Amino acid sequence: KQIDVAYSTDSPPFSFTGEGKRPTGYSIDLCQRVIAQIGRAAGVPDLRTNWVSGSVGERLEMVRSGKVQLECGNTSMTLTRLSCVDFSMLVFIDGARFSSAQIALHKLADLGVEGGTTTEPRLLELLRERSVAAKVERLRDNGEGIAKLGSGAIDALAGDRLELAGLTAHA
Repeated sequence: KQIDVAYSTDSPPFSFTGEGKRPTGYSIDLCQRVIAQIGRAAGVPDLRTNWVSGSVGERLEMVRSGKVQLECGNTSMTLTRLSCVDFSMLVFIDGARFSSAQIALHKLADLGVEGGTTTEPRLLELLRERSVAAKVERLRDNGEGIAKLGSGAIDALAGDRLELAGLTAHA
């Protein structure tokens, strides 16, 4: 009579904590439709949802271990991840970008990126290929990144374009 679902608290517009501390966003809306269908198929139309928050790595591990049955976020499908968990069909396409608190970014000395994301290795490889000597701080989540960006602790935050736009709008 219950389904356990992992979600991201800080990935607007996909998955975030909204009014009343309720999971909100595009991915949450999609998952609620899936959950409703699972409930109908299982003969439990009032299937209760237990929402469990976590970082991308924590959410994938929760699915892999069976602690949760679904993950609702903007998690990229990779071959490595597919070796441990299954993914639904593609529901959106995005690309990585930088967000900065400065109108004109003149240096990339201190960067932030959420650890365990597909953006992290791509960013490190791009900097290496271009011989850019920037310090990259591995962050727990993009909420931490927005806070560090606002305080000036990092020059830019790397992440998914739509998520960075949502985080910036909420900040």
